[in-house]
Amino acid sequence: ENLAEGFFDNSQAMVAWMNSPTHRDNILRADFTEVGFGIVQGDFQNIPNNIIIVVHFGTPQPAFQQAQISGSNDQVLEAPEILYPLPGSVVSSADFDVSGLAPNASLVNLYDHGGLLGSAAVDEGIFTYRANNFVDGEHSLHAVSEIGTWESGPSAPVGFMVDTQADPITADQILVISNDNGNLIIQINAPSLQEVTIMLNGHQYKFAAITSNIWQAEIPLIELQATAKFFISNLDKGDHEWNGELSTSSLLEQAEFVPSFAPGLRGVSGGWDFNVSRAGVNAAFLIILCVLFGLDFTILSKTGLTSHNRSRTHLHFAALVIILLVTMGTSLAGNIGPSGLTSF
Repeated sequence: ENLAEGFFDNSQAMVAWMNSPTHRDNILRADFTEVGFGIVQGDFQNIPNNIIIVVHFGTPQPAFQQAQISGSNDQVLEAPEILYPLPGSVVSSADFDVSGLAPNASLVNLYDHGGLLGSAAVDEGIFTYRANNFVDGEHSLHAVSEIGTWESGPSAPVGFMVDTQADPITADQILVISNDNGNLIIQINAPSLQEVTIMLNGHQYKFAAITSNIWQAEIPLIELQATAKFFISNLDKGDHEWNGELSTSSLLEQAEFVPSFAPGLRGVSGGWDFNVSRAGVNAAFLIILCVLFGLDFTILSKTGLTSHNRSRTHLHFAALVIILLVTMGTSLAGNIGPSGLTSF
């Protein structure tokens, strides 16, 4: 703002401003793009017909922009942008700063899963909100700016995970899926990890991620049989390390129920492989029985036996098939338990 009073000539007022460092800076400041003048004449400070000149320099705030609607003079408030946390990131602390960009002079309201977290003022186009006591798990943030009665649309949502503590591995998460050539194929169901390692008798076995949740390694059976406990460690996505000790007995018990020969048929249940070789054997037995029945029917036809005898033979065969199907169904249901293992 530049003020002038008592000047009756425009050039004199301009010379006075240019000779004043602060007034000169206002006039020459490059980031000012607009100017407004106010001039009034009247009795002031005992000077009749005194003239007062007021000049305001400025730049429109970026908070508002003309709506892209033909013939509309409505003003639209720009939506904020969340810069931290990053989408898909893992935050290892329950207390952290949510920051981003927003229109100057606006107030930013932050929401997590649609619930209001709090508000933050904007300083030079940047807002920072201190988030406290975030619980571990998935979160989704969005922000809305407001100035007076104007409110922006929501920002782009930011999904991220809070992980503040190490994730232990329990025996329930470990499964032996096969026992081939004396090596156990072991899987661990553990999401949110980036590394899993087992130590056995001084030997280290690293697990490889085969899905986002499943880790797998091949360990010699003799290694497990030689020790009562094994050490396991993991590093989760929040960079928290966990170390634990588990008994080998649970793995050895599982290994007893997994065939040591190459499995015949494999399926998938809940992400775990299971062996259904017995069901395959039963199915093969049924096929053989059907072939034998076909031969029996051919022989009966060629020997000229009565249709009564053939019908009775058919009834015998039907009874055998029903018994076999019931036996096979019971066997399959009884041998594929909740763990997904067949009890051979």
